Amino acid sequence: MDIGLYREFDKIGNDNWWYAGRRKIISTILHPFLIPGDLSKKRVLSVGCGTGQELDFLGRYGSVAGVDKSEEAIYFCRKNNPKSLVAVADAEKLPFPDKVFALVFILDVIEHVDNPNAVLNEIDRVLKDDGTVVLTVPAYNFLWSKSDERSHHKCRFTAGRLRDLVSQRFEVKRLTYFNTIFFPAIALIKIALGVFEPKGLSQYEVSNPPKLLNEILKKVFLSEAFLLRYFRLPFGVSIGTVLVKKR
Repeated sequence: MDIGLYREFDKIGNDNWWYAGRRKIISTILHPFLIPGDLSKKRVLSVGCGTGQELDFLGRYGSVAGVDKSEEAIYFCRKNNPKSLVAVADAEKLPFPDKVFALVFILDVIEHVDNPNAVLNEIDRVLKDDGTVVLTVPAYNFLWSKSDERSHHKCRFTAGRLRDLVSQRFEVKRLTYFNTIFFPAIALIKIALGVFEPKGLSQYEVSNPPKLLNEILKKVFLSEAFLLRYFRLPFGVSIGTVLVKKR
């Protein structure tokens, strides 16, 4: 990811409609698969923790550690979460012993790496035998735009491609598209911007919309969490999956 984007992500804050909605959706799809017990004794890892805005949320699931290969990202992560254990590390070489984490989050990371299998091997290594993984990725290569290029994405996924990738090591407990309600509008915008992006719209993905619009977008996006209690959404801008380590 371009270094300057980390500064902009740090300014967005936790109230941005996209991140607020993603947190709610993650908690909804993960809830049926949580391992009961004392959360204070569970170790949780965030791979690609970025500027650390999600670490407080992830802390509800246990004691959180975070890694990111960007020193710039970890700088902001430590500033925002001074008590959290975070480190500069490559997702392909995690600085942890085998089988130490009960839960691993890898949120919008796999699309950045050249060798997803190597990353998944490392997650498998550090995950306990009964451990769970939550993974999200952007959907559909036809939605590719300059935003993907600025973020140094290698690809976008379909549900089938993601299932094929992860099922070599993990049992897929839940896999669904999300950000479905806004899909038609976002698809039109992304396709248009993939052809021509006005200079004034560059880096629009790292800026908050006006407050009222942000609240409207957030409420609509949050409504998908209710739908995901009962349904698997058939398409969307993103894909989320809950995985369990194969024995």
